Formats: sequence, C-alpha cells, structure tokens
Amino acid sequence: MGMRTFLNRAVLHAGTPAMVLLAACGAGPDRSPTVVVRDSAGVRIVESKGAAWRTGEEWRVDSRPLLEIGQVDGDPPYQFFHVSGVELLPDGGVVVVDGGSAQLRRYGPDGRHLWSAGGRGAGPGEFQQPVYLGRYDDGSFAVWDRRLARLTVIDADGRVVRTESFVSG
Repeated sequence: MGMRTFLNRAVLHAGTPAMVLLAACGAGPDRSPTVVVRDSAGVRIVESKGAAWRTGEEWRVDSRPLLEIGQVDGDPPYQFFHVSGVELLPDGGVVVVDGGSAQLRRYGPDGRHLWSAGGRGAGPGEFQQPVYLGRYDDGSFAVWDRRLARLTVIDADGRVVRTESFVSG
C-alpha cells in the first residue's frame, strides 16, 4: 500500500492570504541556460535567470478558486489556525490538517464539512503537533505528529486504522 501523493493542490480561504509558489527552470535548444548553480560556503544556490517556457506556454492560475472553505467566526470546523497539510481528493473535496485544533478534517466538493478526526492529546487518534499529510492508494490518510514522533493512519471515513510510534526505548 504505497503513498500516492504528498502534493498539496488546494487553496483555502480562512481570512488569511494564501501563497502559491510555482517554480520551473531549464533551457531549450534555441535558448541559453536559464539556471545558474553556484556554491557559497558549502551552500548550493540555484538561481533562475529567466522563464523556462516559451511565450504562450506559461501556467495560469484562475482568478476564481475551485473551492472556498473558512470563516473568521462561525462553526469551529470552518475555522482554521495553522493549516499544515491539504490533500485535494479525486472527487473535488479536500482533507485538511489543522494544527490549531489538532484535527484532520474532510470537506466535500461543495465545501461542506463531512467529518473531523483527532483532537489535542496523546491518546490513540489524537495529536500534539500534526504537521504532514499524505494519502494512500486505498483512500486512507497518514498524519505525521512531530511532537509525538508517530504516524497515524485514518481511513476515508475518519476512523483511526493504526498508529505507529517512532520513539525508541
């Protein structure tokens, strides 16, 4: 059962500006190199000197979001503080790891809250510092808790499947 993706591709609007970073570099047969790599005291620095695409081949971000989720005031499942992971689902819904509530939350393609899992604590299915989200091919989710040094697997319906601790001793 391998991880399918860790790429976060959803935009959440929660009263906080969202940042999108797109990066590409390279060179074509009719262009000079657009990337310069240099070393500075043992630190590798990569600089892009120009676009890696021809005119008309650029990526564009639509001005209209596909999905908006979040409120400054209102139901707690729609409030976010310290989002540390987002996974876009094949049906257009999203799963969000909210560090402020220490929860994994699932939303439908219409933005409706479907379920929450977890909460602050150290027991099974609880989190102290959830920081990473991945999705398995079977639709279950993996959440890494940095403070507890453990991985929790939650199925597509929000139920805890297993917890694996990586603390020795």
